[in-house]
Amino acid sequence: MVGNDMFGLLRSTSGPLALPTQGVVDFQLANSEAYAVIGGSAQAAQVLGGNLGIDFRQRSFQTSLAVQYPGGSESLQAAGAVQFQGFLIADPARSTMNLQGALSRDGAEAAYLFDKPIAGGALLGAVRWLR
Repeated sequence: MVGNDMFGLLRSTSGPLALPTQGVVDFQLANSEAYAVIGGSAQAAQVLGGNLGIDFRQRSFQTSLAVQYPGGSESLQAAGAVQFQGFLIADPARSTMNLQGALSRDGAEAAYLFDKPIAGGALLGAVRWLR
């Protein structure tokens, strides 16, 4: 579905696309992996926490992450739209990171890839969220 220089995000094609049309859901961080790529070398980074809220009626989302890497830390935020296919599209004017993601076909899970320029390189990561 989406990818960057380090990660790819896939979603099952089996079963109907049955996303909720009402309600606000706060997802819980389930898994993450992140790296600081500085001078062509990837160093492990750590997602310390975050949140993801989706308003299914308004078809919008807000998310934030705290990421620590060798030599620094970043507080990242993004907000944007949830397309009818379940894709998460960040609004650059309301976001401090680039974000590409999607909901599972039933809306019970979400995942996204993120990246952000940092001094001498970039932060790259993937996160998975559960209801």
